[in-house]
Amino acid sequence: WSVQWAPFEISGGGRTLASSEGHVSWPQGGGPPIAATGKWSADLEAVAACVVPPTRQWIRGRTASGDFSALVGASTKVEGKMTALGHSAHSSVVATVSAEIGGGGVVRLHAPLTIEAGPEVSDVSVDGSAIGRSGGNRMEFTLSGKSASVEQLRLLAAPLLAETPSSPEDPRAGVADHPDRAATGEPRPFWGPWNGLVAVAFDQLRAGGRKFDYVRGTFNVGRDSIRLDHGMFQLAKDKLTTVDGMLSWQPDAPRPYRIKATAALGEVDAASLFTGLPSGTDPAITGRFSVDGTLTGEGRSLNDLIGHSEEEFKLASHGGIFRLLKTSVAEALPPAPEDSAVEDALGRVGSVVGKFFSANRGTRAANGVSRLAKSTEAVLNFSYAIAEFSYDSLTLTAIRSADGSIRLEDLAMAAPDEH
Repeated sequence: WSVQWAPFEISGGGRTLASSEGHVSWPQGGGPPIAATGKWSADLEAVAACVVPPTRQWIRGRTASGDFSALVGASTKVEGKMTALGHSAHSSVVATVSAEIGGGGVVRLHAPLTIEAGPEVSDVSVDGSAIGRSGGNRMEFTLSGKSASVEQLRLLAAPLLAETPSSPEDPRAGVADHPDRAATGEPRPFWGPWNGLVAVAFDQLRAGGRKFDYVRGTFNVGRDSIRLDHGMFQLAKDKLTTVDGMLSWQPDAPRPYRIKATAALGEVDAASLFTGLPSGTDPAITGRFSVDGTLTGEGRSLNDLIGHSEEEFKLASHGGIFRLLKTSVAEALPPAPEDSAVEDALGRVGSVVGKFFSANRGTRAANGVSRLAKSTEAVLNFSYAIAEFSYDSLTLTAIRSADGSIRLEDLAMAAPDEH
């Protein structure tokens, strides 16, 4: 026998949410397997408006469509293709899915994806298995690819990251309202009842405007934590950086999510930290540095955690050149005010300092130059004198906040006696 539908539609709110047409056949004699083929389409905007609660708006995009084929027998095998289009041009997700559902409810999945958002494209392959159990769902997956963006990878976890808005009245607000919460009466973290291993292996991973090569690691997902084991990436050529960290969840804490991760970057060339400089421009610091980094933060939800995390970098070097005070100030210097005895004195001091260090101020002459106040000229003379100098040792602690701002917590330097 066979069954055909063309089309089968689901509507809501006066709009067609999804439509499908296909064919199912059962071989003569009634034996397995049952074969099914078809194609489908969905209006993602309409689905998001009518089906998904406002507190869990994880569905993004404009439309989605695809085709599928399945064989149902002792096990079920499904293959299909899917294309989802976003609201802007060059915004899409294309996936080819191959899955098998075996005995005991074990699902094995192979799904290459291409995620495009503007000029960036991520090629990702999802491979692994999962099984649902009464005591918790077990998974073992690997995310791999040649090049991917962290922001685009978050699309894969959108259903998990769809958290309820935080509320000052609820100390546990922002915890994912996973469906199992209603069944058990217990709050759960955003990963719900899942536990297991998720490995990552990317030739290049882009994050925060940076590129990291040879990214590897395994996330060990438990009931109340996600631990990163054997994390590593290549920051400098032929130099691997190790990373360890943990994301913990404490449901009774005002900010349930907490993260702490450490990275031992080893010894790197300071020039590699100052990328994108104009041609002919020297880096602010030269020399070799040992670098250690720490990431800490806490939040009511995952997004709140990201917004309240900061990075601390500790750098230490023995021998190099310091140029942080070397800058072009000609266009920013104020014009000279009326002369005064104090400014005359400062001017004389500045002249002496400049001559002592044989400094070239680099300012323009009267044919188009601002006339400088003598106090400004004195400071300029001194800044040029110390604009670039060698150091014997340098230690630096810098904190980068979630908004990208950087503040120096500590700076200690020893220079040769002549400076």
